[in-house]
Amino acid sequence: IAVPREARIAGALRERARPVAAAGAALVRLIGLGLDGRRCEVPMAQFPTLLVKYVVVPAFLLLALVLPYLGGAPGAYLTSIMAVLFMAWHFTQPKPLVDDVGGTLAALGFVILLIIWWLTNPVGRQDYIFATNFAIFLFITPMAAALSRFASPRNVMIVATMALAGAGIAFGYALWQKFALHVTRVEGLGAISIASASAAAVLGFLATIGYIQSKRPTRYLYLIGPLMGIAVIFWSGSRGPLLAVPPMLAVLVFFMFNNRLVAAGIIGATAIATLVAFVVFPDRLGRFGTITEAFIAAFTNQDLPFSGSNGKRLVILRASIDAFFHSPWIGHGWGEKNAWVRYFSNDVIHLSKRLRNHLHSDILNFGVSGGLAGLTAYALIILAPVVSAWRSVRDSQYTARLMAALLISSGFAAAGAVNIVIGFEFLTTLYAALTAIVIGFCRDAQVIHTRPAHA
Repeated sequence: IAVPREARIAGALRERARPVAAAGAALVRLIGLGLDGRRCEVPMAQFPTLLVKYVVVPAFLLLALVLPYLGGAPGAYLTSIMAVLFMAWHFTQPKPLVDDVGGTLAALGFVILLIIWWLTNPVGRQDYIFATNFAIFLFITPMAAALSRFASPRNVMIVATMALAGAGIAFGYALWQKFALHVTRVEGLGAISIASASAAAVLGFLATIGYIQSKRPTRYLYLIGPLMGIAVIFWSGSRGPLLAVPPMLAVLVFFMFNNRLVAAGIIGATAIATLVAFVVFPDRLGRFGTITEAFIAAFTNQDLPFSGSNGKRLVILRASIDAFFHSPWIGHGWGEKNAWVRYFSNDVIHLSKRLRNHLHSDILNFGVSGGLAGLTAYALIILAPVVSAWRSVRDSQYTARLMAALLISSGFAAAGAVNIVIGFEFLTTLYAALTAIVIGFCRDAQVIHTRPAHA
């Protein structure tokens, strides 16, 4: 009996598909998705958990560790969406009590900002709404708690590898811009050169936790991360991110060498060599060489030409100090800080164009807008990762976790000394996401504290 051509083709396709289907079913069983290998059906009760575990959390890690340089502000919003999704799932699960003191401090910092900006709010305006730019600090603890459900002894290496990939992507894209497109100041997608270079530097140094955690010869590859981050900084021509390198380098050296005297010697020698280079050879460092004259002018009360960036920022610094002492306790409010700095400056016309929404320094932003209360809130936010890591459980990833927290805090604090970091949606989201990843995800096991049952 002749078999129709269509039936022969269908039979052949079925025969070829059987090995693929069998391999797929075996893979599903192997990775533990909880699926029925014969029918490949997912129980509806397990679907949200599987979606979060294999789609949402990996996407969050990818956006926060691998793609910041290409994501910029749009990537920050996607990162926040992923965080909302896995936090919503987390609140439907049995609720463990996660020990995260630092996240509580960051949340307290947000509350302080909200209160003082409500108190300084001008009549008829709603400037206190600016506090919502910092609302993500309310959710560091929930994010860390949700991520701790996926804790594993190998998570530090996963984070280090992804951060190295993120630094590599930044390096590759910056390299292409610099030498293929001949761009003067390279930058990432969706962010200005200062912000994207800061992100590349932090990711590059964060990758070095892989060197600390691993004992394999391949661990030396993770030391390439800082080199790629520094290269991106120089190609960007951004001086602010360069200030983040010394403290992060000091943290790296401190954890690399068990002999603290040797570590201190290396840090001191590097600091002296860097200082000599900037003082003796400033002309050979291009834009970066002007850092020396800016610091000398700031500490010796000298003036710089207002036409240059350093001259403008020097005027901003001095006017900001005067504005701070005019209201040292609770400041002038986020929406009014620029107006007060313009008032105390000697060149109102020029600065009115220069000062759009920030004072080019996190310290000045929080000091003028919130006074001592604002600076306290900023300190709580910056110290949150370190406090959380220091108070966390002493498992096999504790040292790497503490090092990562110190890198994040020192890097963002130093970069924010002369630029806006906390308050700029891209870097604010990145800071909160990296903190939650280090504190919650980089653990050997989920930390669960059970409350005693009531009699």
